[in-house]
Amino acid sequence: MSNTVTIKVPATTANLGPGFDCIGAALSLYNRFKFYALTEEAIAVKIAVSGKESSRVTTDETNLAYKAFVKLYAHIGKTPPPVSIEIDLDVPLARGLGSSATAIVGGLVGANQLAGAPLGETELMELAIAIEGHPDNVVPALLGGCRLAATAGSQWAIAHIPWHPEIVPVVAIPDFEL
Repeated sequence: MSNTVTIKVPATTANLGPGFDCIGAALSLYNRFKFYALTEEAIAVKIAVSGKESSRVTTDETNLAYKAFVKLYAHIGKTPPPVSIEIDLDVPLARGLGSSATAIVGGLVGANQLAGAPLGETELMELAIAIEGHPDNVVPALLGGCRLAATAGSQWAIAHIPWHPEIVPVVAIPDFEL
């Protein structure tokens, strides 16, 4: 079990075609998260954010990546360790590129790795969907590629949608929030 974990999570685009809240695709734009388990018990979390719009991201217990980190530990019945999180933002906030999904996936995967990887990919995905409320961004952020997610009750079915290699997504990022 490592005391340091580094994760790169892709931006996503969702609601593709008729796939409202169920189809999404990972893009080649990333947020990076680095988690360090701390030995000092005096602080629960220390967060440093750099990159695009870093001043808009909270650096306390309300930070979404940290909330996902804590949620994973609650899910496995353990107390989260004191942690330092470094976040490097390349995905613009509130522009329809899944920035919240990157935080959720980053926090869950970071916590899972620091905890010794008790959850598999399916459990991580289900927890990410529960936090976000819908699968369209968190599923491709976690699994990559283009994905269709559907559920009948409590079980999620995920289908990989082949992406033609000659189709290259181009993203226009507005100067206003969506």
